[in-house]
Amino acid sequence: MSKTKETDTIMTAIVLVLSALFGLAYLAAKTQGPRAGGGVIAGSSDGDSSAEPFSLLPPDRVTKAEYLRIQDGMSYREVTGIIGSPGDELSSTTMDAIPGITPRIVTTMYSWANDNGSNMNAMFQNDKLISKAQFGLD
Repeated sequence: MSKTKETDTIMTAIVLVLSALFGLAYLAAKTQGPRAGGGVIAGSSDGDSSAEPFSLLPPDRVTKAEYLRIQDGMSYREVTGIIGSPGDELSSTTMDAIPGITPRIVTTMYSWANDNGSNMNAMFQNDKLISKAQFGLD
């Protein structure tokens, strides 16, 4: 076997082993439930025995407390300021103005979803919140 092929084979094996380890860690965290502590971080070396739980799952993008703070009439910027992250744009439609009759209307829907399936949707019209909905937020 040539040196290059041998190196490629070793690198492939290393990537497969690391992928399997990360996959197992992810599955272990998922089976403990959403936001479950995956372990503890040991205390400091000065004898402090306190331990902080940690999770292999990322933190939620949106919480029920944040959802409840959001009110009709808020701008998208105000909403993202409360949540702390931009939403995923699901749809956007524009109705052109009819001069002297109706203004131009832009309606955009955003979603924030957590790893456990809970989520929040928000609909804005001309950058003002007109409706919101949530499913399963804690």
